[in-house]
Amino acid sequence: MNKNQEYKFKVAIIIPYFGKWPEYFNLYLYSCSKNPQIDFLYFTDCDIPAQIYPNTHFVRTTFTEYCNKVSEVLGIRFHPNHARKLCDVKPFYGIIHKEDIKDYDFWGFADIDLIYGDMSLYVNEQTLAKYDVITSHSIHLSGHFTLIRKNSKYTTIGYRVKKWKKKLESEDNLWIDESDFSKLIHPLLHIYRFFFFHGINKLTNKMYKSHQIFLNRTQWLTPRLFFVEAYSTLDFIKGAEWKYNIHDGRLIPPRSVFGIPDNVGDNYLHFYLMKNGSYWKGENIYKIPDNFDFSLSNAIITINQNGISVK
Repeated sequence: MNKNQEYKFKVAIIIPYFGKWPEYFNLYLYSCSKNPQIDFLYFTDCDIPAQIYPNTHFVRTTFTEYCNKVSEVLGIRFHPNHARKLCDVKPFYGIIHKEDIKDYDFWGFADIDLIYGDMSLYVNEQTLAKYDVITSHSIHLSGHFTLIRKNSKYTTIGYRVKKWKKKLESEDNLWIDESDFSKLIHPLLHIYRFFFFHGINKLTNKMYKSHQIFLNRTQWLTPRLFFVEAYSTLDFIKGAEWKYNIHDGRLIPPRSVFGIPDNVGDNYLHFYLMKNGSYWKGENIYKIPDNFDFSLSNAIITINQNGISVK
């Protein structure tokens, strides 16, 4: 996708985030800027970063104020003790932020514990014209990157989640976005998953490929849904290293190690297993200076089991 073109469809990713930005936030934000076809809307009590970009927008609010808004719009008592519970609200962002997305064609949700590469496989004029739901997993809806057409049934389908009010008012994080919401959007996929997880295959890479084959062969049954595996959340294999080209914003995965197909895998890298596994422990994981100017650099950033650094 031409980075300087005018975009036919306007896309907004909604991200409420409270507490403290992760140490790699400057790098993450820069990677957002290299995908100008997407606007990122942050609702936060964190400090506004010194470097922001034309497609990164910040709205100051407190966690209490945001929860009050959720409560008012949805008609529930939403006052959790932890911001992690906001993951369960993701299916309702299009309703809660109705005014914020009035000028957009698509709304979506994503995480910030990642680095974007080239997202044009998912976000381009062809996919946005054809599909109502675009997500980066083949096995279920992705909580770390999903887009939904605003003027589609999927913006309000969250109301069909069984006991949705009780689940949102619960203190427990119930993963509604990737479970209940996902089942409503793509029930056929979850029928397949039932049989799959009862003995067919449990090897991760084969699982992804098997699901993708299933989706491809049954696409005619769900023509408005785009579920394509991004191989974004991968556990480290010893010696594996991702590279990020600062100049063009391309993410280069270790394809030979993971067997990642050539047409996927450079979209984004999700840090979830890295920061919650046995790899990134202690301090000094992010080795790039706070005042580093990404816009003036042609360097390569490496991401491996030792952390994130400039090579």
